[in-house]
Amino acid sequence: MAALILLAAGRILTNSWTNVVQKQLTNRRVRPLLIVAVSFLLLTLILIPVSLFISFEGLPPLFWVSVCLAALLDTPGNILLVKAVGEMDLSVFGPLNAYKPIIAMILGVLFLGEIPTWPGLLGLLVVFAGSLFLSTGDASTGFRAMAALFRDRGVRYRLLSLVMIAAAAIFLKAAINRADALRTLVIWVFASTPVAYVSWRWLSPARGDGVFSALRASPGKFLLLVLLFLAMQGCTLALFSRMDVAYALAVFQLSAVVSVLFGYTVFRESHILLRATGAVIMCAGAVIILLAG
Repeated sequence: MAALILLAAGRILTNSWTNVVQKQLTNRRVRPLLIVAVSFLLLTLILIPVSLFISFEGLPPLFWVSVCLAALLDTPGNILLVKAVGEMDLSVFGPLNAYKPIIAMILGVLFLGEIPTWPGLLGLLVVFAGSLFLSTGDASTGFRAMAALFRDRGVRYRLLSLVMIAAAAIFLKAAINRADALRTLVIWVFASTPVAYVSWRWLSPARGDGVFSALRASPGKFLLLVLLFLAMQGCTLALFSRMDVAYALAVFQLSAVVSVLFGYTVFRESHILLRATGAVIMCAGAVIILLAG
């Protein structure tokens, strides 16, 4: 139990801090495609020496298929995530994570046979109710605020990224079930890097943007981002190996409160009390889901 708590706390803190660094980079006009491509290239360089001490023999074909499918979904999901964090307040971006367990629970039922309990479903409803307190415009609370929320372009990017990342989590869980967290992490990074690099080369509108120029401009930020991302993903996979994916993702929603605090202290965002209220309600829903599991 203590290990689960430490892993969850590590994942929550590193996730929120990762979003802060991503937002700082986008504020410096570094494009999301480039941020993701550079991040995965650096992750690959870090993990190549690690892979020399790991045996990948005997892994079943379904492991490789699951990891590749996760990479194909997770990488564009991360690109959309960075794009969203650059276009919206962090104190809204973080609590929106509450939609992920709803998506994950549906996908978990369809692909993994994970049947939610009634308390778990109640927790998801509480998480949804908390999102009514998020405000991006003049409407402060309620369904008017919800309507304004869904009109925001950054919110749409975020919700689309949630769908892709939640779907990828299902395949990562399937891969871990056939191997372990460390081997899954290494192969996932190696599979995601070419997807991220090709996406940047093909889709970036600014051909002048380069990997080395981005690194020279913000070396410390990129190094910090990669270390945080590596720690976050390591905690994520370790938790996936110990919990049902829907409930693990629900626990991650506790990062909503941390994101609201970072949004206020780092970026001086507005509507903080309302957003904090929504985040706390979402956390309550996440706790219900955790206890139901």
